[in-house]
Amino acid sequence: EGGTVMAQDRIERSFRTLRFRSVLSLGLIAFIAVSAATFVDVMLKHHMSDERVIELMGTQRMSAQTIVKLVLSVHQAPDVASRRAGIEDLKEALSAWRRGQIALAGAGSSEGLEPAVRAGVQRSIAKVEPQYRAMLSSVESFLAVADPDPSDPLGGAICGPFVQTVVDD
Repeated sequence: EGGTVMAQDRIERSFRTLRFRSVLSLGLIAFIAVSAATFVDVMLKHHMSDERVIELMGTQRMSAQTIVKLVLSVHQAPDVASRRAGIEDLKEALSAWRRGQIALAGAGSSEGLEPAVRAGVQRSIAKVEPQYRAMLSSVESFLAVADPDPSDPLGGAICGPFVQTVVDD
């Protein structure tokens, strides 16, 4: 009877040990799974943030090119109707360009970016900000004098210096 009790104790200890190891193993597996899912989630957010910044920068560059083309087309418009249509297109492009610059500035301060990427974006924004402001001011000045008033004896000739400033900026 004494041997049976000892055997039962050993079996019970073995089951407790097995149960403890099983729970510990399952807990470790759960921790690894949650950690891996969190890591993948964080990496995807960083990747998507990086992609968004690159997309915004490319869009801003294309918008600036579009604005210059529109200024030239408005300046060289053959008639009042073409000039008015071009001015409306230019106003829309300018508005989109402003929104893009605001979005880019917001992305540069985004907590979703890695610190090195965020610092690079902020440096890039700071580097182009003077040119952005100068071109924005030039285009706004151009729009102020580009009114396609058919009674204007100069017929938009006054726009020439503003066109040159926009193209140079």
